[in-house]
Amino acid sequence: MTDMRVAAVGVHVLDTHVIGVESIPAGSDGQLVDTIRMSPAGTAGGTAVVLSRLGAEVVSVGAVGTDPIADVLLALLAREGVNVSGLVRKADQQTSASVLPVRPNGDRPAWHCIGANGAFTLDDLAPGALEGITHLHLGGPEFLGGEVTRTCWRGSRPPSRTPTTCCPTTSRCWGSPAPARSPTGRVRWSTRASGASR
Repeated sequence: MTDMRVAAVGVHVLDTHVIGVESIPAGSDGQLVDTIRMSPAGTAGGTAVVLSRLGAEVVSVGAVGTDPIADVLLALLAREGVNVSGLVRKADQQTSASVLPVRPNGDRPAWHCIGANGAFTLDDLAPGALEGITHLHLGGPEFLGGEVTRTCWRGSRPPSRTPTTCCPTTSRCWGSPAPARSPTGRVRWSTRASGASR
């Protein structure tokens, strides 16, 4: 997979996994658990880590805050070999984060803060950020919005290619149910969880 150069654009999250949660303590009580771990996550960040482990050259593109959560997320991504130069830091936003209390049976409800993922705009996409990639992954396009998604796709396509012969390969992963348009043009949320296009 060494010839694969991927831009993972979109949702980047720091997940905190609390493993061995029997129940949520009442009031201000505490509870001992088996393990507490942190990992890069999100429909772009998690994909970036997996592809890097498989040998791809990956750059993450998206938004994080300037908080300690971002410091940890960037360090964990870099440790996995992911190029984090495409992640813009926003001082007025907290980094997206989740806390996952993992029950002994494997169930894992979540508390989630959208944070900087909801503030990524076209102005945050550096010129040439997508040059030379062979694959474009859009993680959570419902957060990116249509304009950002279209611009990323067009910006990753060589000028000589037409939309019907597009390159690079493009995939998407919905963080929420995939949107569909109603006859009035408003977004409707379907039950489809993910999809891919080429």
